[in-house]
Amino acid sequence: MTDSPENKKEESKKEPSPKKKRPKKKHIILGALVVLSLIMWLGLQPLTATTEYGICRTYIETEIRYPTTFKITQYDEFGRSLRLFYTYTDEYGGQRSEMIECISNINATGSYIMDDIKIDRKSIGPKKLLQFNNAIPGILKGNPNLVIPKPTKEGFADLKRD
Repeated sequence: MTDSPENKKEESKKEPSPKKKRPKKKHIILGALVVLSLIMWLGLQPLTATTEYGICRTYIETEIRYPTTFKITQYDEFGRSLRLFYTYTDEYGGQRSEMIECISNINATGSYIMDDIKIDRKSIGPKKLLQFNNAIPGILKGNPNLVIPKPTKEGFADLKRD
């Protein structure tokens, strides 16, 4: 008599035991915590730029006498052209602010070359450019720094360095 339709209806009306609901709640809470942790981890990662940024930044580091004192204040990219505005401390202890523009290209072999590099709108010259283009494969093997600096705020007081 347990196969009668009335018994089946009664069995289907029974609620699942509380033990079965708890594991589902635990899995949902655990899944939500994992997703939340992943979103937080991704949000705390620094923004990274293109390889051209790393190459241009490396050029700055090779040209400044004290590369540990420089700070990139602005980063702009326009197609093949990349502009970096930066400040640094010169050999006399003064704060200097300059702009570098790197115009990059990819040659037939698929490697990067710089068509032109300008510091404060003055070209560095073909001899220096050729020397730097020969060094680019070594720069890329060394994994240049691609971290984009945090944007500065609107006021001039925020640009002051201690």
